[in-house]
Amino acid sequence: MDIIDYIKYIERNDENAVYIDSIKGNEAKYGDVKLHPSIKKALASKGIEKLYSHQAEAIRLIRDGRSVAITTPSASGKTYCFNIPILETIISDPQAKALYIYPLKALAQDQLKNLNELVKSLRLKVEGSNQDYEIAKIYDGDTNSYQRTKIKNDPPNIIMTNPDMLHLGLLPFHEQWSGFFSNLKYVVIDEAHYYYGVLGSHVANVIRRLRRVLKHYGANPQFIACSATLANPEEFIERLAGVPFSAVKESGYPNYTKHLVFWKTTGSAYADAESLFSESVKRGLKTILFAKSRLVTELIHTWVKMGARTGKEKVSAYRAGYLADERREIESELFGGNISGVISTSALELGVDIGKLDVCILLGYPGSMMSFFQRIGRVGRRDKESLAVMIALEEPLNQYLIAHAEDFLKREVEAIVVDPYNREIFKKHLQCAASEVPLEDGDDCYGQKMLPALKELCRDGLVAQSDTGTKWFNQGKRHPQRDISLRSVDEQYSIIDEGTGKTIGTAETSRVFYECYEGAIYLHRAEQYLVRKLDFANKNVLAGKVIVDYYTGDLGREDIAVLSRIGSRQAGGLSLNYGEVIVTKQVTGYAKKQLRTGRLISKHALDMPPLKFTTKALWLEIPSRYSEEPDFPGGLHAIEHAVISLFPLFVLCDRNDIGGMSTPLDTDTGKPCIFVYDAYPGGVGLAETAYHRIENILREAYRFIAGCECDDGCPSCIQDPRCGNNNKPLSKDMALRLLEGWTQNLDVMDPASMDDREIKVSPVRAGKIKAVEEIKIPVDEILFYDLETQKSAEQVGGWDNKHLMKMSVSVACCGSWKEKFRVYREEDIRKLMKDLRAAKLIVGFNIINFDLEVLRPYMNNGDLDSLPVFDILKTVYEKLRRRISLNSLAMATLEKGKMADGLQAITWFEQGDFDNLITYCRADVELTRDLFKFGRDNGYIKFEYQSERVRLPVEW
Repeated sequence: MDIIDYIKYIERNDENAVYIDSIKGNEAKYGDVKLHPSIKKALASKGIEKLYSHQAEAIRLIRDGRSVAITTPSASGKTYCFNIPILETIISDPQAKALYIYPLKALAQDQLKNLNELVKSLRLKVEGSNQDYEIAKIYDGDTNSYQRTKIKNDPPNIIMTNPDMLHLGLLPFHEQWSGFFSNLKYVVIDEAHYYYGVLGSHVANVIRRLRRVLKHYGANPQFIACSATLANPEEFIERLAGVPFSAVKESGYPNYTKHLVFWKTTGSAYADAESLFSESVKRGLKTILFAKSRLVTELIHTWVKMGARTGKEKVSAYRAGYLADERREIESELFGGNISGVISTSALELGVDIGKLDVCILLGYPGSMMSFFQRIGRVGRRDKESLAVMIALEEPLNQYLIAHAEDFLKREVEAIVVDPYNREIFKKHLQCAASEVPLEDGDDCYGQKMLPALKELCRDGLVAQSDTGTKWFNQGKRHPQRDISLRSVDEQYSIIDEGTGKTIGTAETSRVFYECYEGAIYLHRAEQYLVRKLDFANKNVLAGKVIVDYYTGDLGREDIAVLSRIGSRQAGGLSLNYGEVIVTKQVTGYAKKQLRTGRLISKHALDMPPLKFTTKALWLEIPSRYSEEPDFPGGLHAIEHAVISLFPLFVLCDRNDIGGMSTPLDTDTGKPCIFVYDAYPGGVGLAETAYHRIENILREAYRFIAGCECDDGCPSCIQDPRCGNNNKPLSKDMALRLLEGWTQNLDVMDPASMDDREIKVSPVRAGKIKAVEEIKIPVDEILFYDLETQKSAEQVGGWDNKHLMKMSVSVACCGSWKEKFRVYREEDIRKLMKDLRAAKLIVGFNIINFDLEVLRPYMNNGDLDSLPVFDILKTVYEKLRRRISLNSLAMATLEKGKMADGLQAITWFEQGDFDNLITYCRADVELTRDLFKFGRDNGYIKFEYQSERVRLPVEW
């Protein structure tokens, strides 16, 4: 049965099918490009006689040595745009290499299969062998250790990987990949639009690190990026990769008419989705239904199976959380035509090839126009018409879009943003870059952008600057990459069938709390499992197969608690704040709902540990007098939505990178508040940046809401598709009244000055000692001190017995003393203690852990602990996390060293040679003084690192 008959069937439901339109198709446009005979023959074997115009254009640009961005629509054959010229290069130069980067493992598997089919037709051989050559291999987290070693030792022409493995497995160990990297001609970034927001910031830095490593090996590859249709393709992809691109945007692929239906429900949107899906499959139409959650995906699959209205046609659910083998099996059956319908989360939005589909059903607006077109682009991939149906959910945003369907279809695809220089993320990757290949002044990948961040990294002891000031080395952990996760990766729980003992699926920690609590019904491909036990210790969920007439949903709440204020200021009658907060999400119980109708059966309490993470937030404290205004909560909520919507215009990020909450009364501040927080543990600098720009954001929010022609609020101003409260309450009028009053007295901040603001560095602390920045005592008023001992550590039973080593001699130096140096023997302890108590500051080297511990038996503990002491070694250790001797620091910084060592000093004491002993101790005091003075005068001291003399910033 064809698609037109199904559309006529839908049209009969005229109270539901409120808007029907079509996107007209167009004829194919072909391009003329000469191909290598072997490739031409291989394409012909797949039924391809001519290339489309965009494919020909991309091939010509790549042959011309350009980096190319291909942003034609879904299913337009973008893969051939890069596979053909890359294979041509490999045929002419068998040593040539290419790196293909995919956002998901499933995409790499899918593309490897397609590439192998093409390469098989080329019949490439390994020299001296009759076996077909494996031109491409996957190197990712699923590649076993044996295969990894094999690939590293003998890399294929093409390696397929993902940004995570590139970051953790290739770049830190680039020496093992030198042969591959030195011959790399192409880097392909597929599905580039996936890398936006915070993930995009990470990936942009990984790509820059890759470019640096490649330059180290003399390689200068072309970059090829493929992306969905974007509003700003060149700008986005150039910021992502850091190189200029030539864009290919006009597609020659033939588009056949795509019919669009906007569906308004009169009952349950979920029931309508199941009905439309079942009817479509029953009519022999290959159908995909996109749902917005795993639970809804499984529920609809269950209803479809219960209804048994699809006849003999096989259907399946598809989502993350299935085991990898199960997902591959479903993909294979979809591609082979064995499955006629699939209900999926966004997991099938990207380009895994699942064959030719006729109908796409969207259960709810997916949240962006880009996702809308990506999903409906899944259908119509053959020479026949197709259908896309968008079913409106009951919440206000979906209902508004259905009521304004014609305007909806005129909306532009969104521009997406990526910020390679997000302060916190950029710093972390700079340290990684320094660990891979030392950074140099004028670095091609970073330029002047890196200098402020490097200054901060040097202050933190994570990066060391060369004495010449032109090179920087990693000074922290050997592999800082291991401390950076590109994505928010939770621990995985295994879901185990108690009947068989087999793992049937997985779930991240954040999902386990909401889907796998004890008593939950876990749905897996239309089968029901009752969760018996949630084992936090072993990361297991034990569930038993059941047949029940209900499903479950969590009940919970979210709270924000203020831990500390880092910044606060008054503006426009508001208190603007930035600080550290704890976001708490608590599952308090669950509800049982009737399986077919969703009718509430019962509620049950749970005693679950909360999910908490500490992050950074900005918040507005609003005077309590406003709380008496009518619709005040709705006004606050509307402003929160507007601020979050505008956030990416002022802070380069994605909407999903931040969270928000508004409350008429916050328990921590005692005021009405609007919070916006970084949605990543620890924070990634987004809220901090916005704190410096909040005046401009609030002004723009007022213009944004006031400029919308709607009466009561709409998706174009204050409704948010991600709102956890279903966009209730909202008051456009109250939001405008509040913002108008606030913004009249706000200063407008210069965006340029905001962008170039200096990075603030927290003062370095040293145990109980005051911060050095706060001391700044003139050097002539500082007492510099050192002592020698009568016995060695070995003689007293180890370093834990320093109090038994006894002082042989001490030397102190102070510029304000007439004699400059004073010498103390054991019998002069009282005189020594008097001088120490009188000092404004005592500076020594290892004075806290050694000198004062040796003196402890001679003095009152309270006297010792109250001394104003600064320990150079302690400061060095806190920055570098390793000890460096006074001799090493003095030689590198002052080009002079110690005249002997501590054991020689003990020998002199035993021999009664006090002249040499005092001379030696005095020389150490002079080194300590001169080292401190050098650091005070220059802002750094020096040490040897990797055969280089490098600087350690100090603020003495």
